[in-house]
Amino acid sequence: MLQITHWSIPSLVAIVLAVATLVRIRQSGPVPGARALTALGGCVMLWSFGQFVGSLTTSLELKILASKLQYPAIALLPATWLMFATTFIRGRQAMAPPKLALLVALPCVTVLLAWTNELHGMLWAAVELRPTPGFMGLAIDYGPWFRVHMVYSYALVLAATLLLRLELPDSPRTARARTAVVQAPFAIVLVNLLHLSPWNPVPFIDPTPLGLAIGTWILNRGVLRTGRVNPRRMPVLELPTAAGRC
Repeated sequence: MLQITHWSIPSLVAIVLAVATLVRIRQSGPVPGARALTALGGCVMLWSFGQFVGSLTTSLELKILASKLQYPAIALLPATWLMFATTFIRGRQAMAPPKLALLVALPCVTVLLAWTNELHGMLWAAVELRPTPGFMGLAIDYGPWFRVHMVYSYALVLAATLLLRLELPDSPRTARARTAVVQAPFAIVLVNLLHLSPWNPVPFIDPTPLGLAIGTWILNRGVLRTGRVNPRRMPVLELPTAAGRC
């Protein structure tokens, strides 16, 4: 059964913002990091779309299916964030295929566990419908693997943020980018922690996709549109025999 609810609006806004950002990325041309940011935006759009579809149904089975369809985007998004940081800074494909495979190995395990959760409950320990006035939500009690996924995801986003912040040169041209690389993850972490906290007034709605859509938009406008930059050389690597980019 379908339900018409205002709780679908956040994910719908996230879809529109993600699509608009993807269009702007395409218009930016062959800028370093554009492909990775496109992949990041695609993950945001898929996550938002799955959440939007899930908000429209009152069926537990369909809500779970919609949640499972989101997990390729949920699990791989932090890896695309790190790939954006490395390719933007280095101006080329910064990670060899074996290292890239290692980077996405754990997210792939997360996706597999999401799709087979009924067999083990590692990702979701319990899932049930939560009726509220005018809306049938989905309440999730997360399992032990979800904590592994969260730690790994936060670690990748933190690594990407530090890489961009530390290696962007201090110049008027990159001032906007240096601010954006802090604003973007802050917007996401804020809404994600609110959703996961016990003080969340609406636990059946995850605002993270909207935060991610805003963060991707900030990265596009604040960082990608800066264009090609020469990364800062870290003093620790300024050796007579090893002068190069860090």
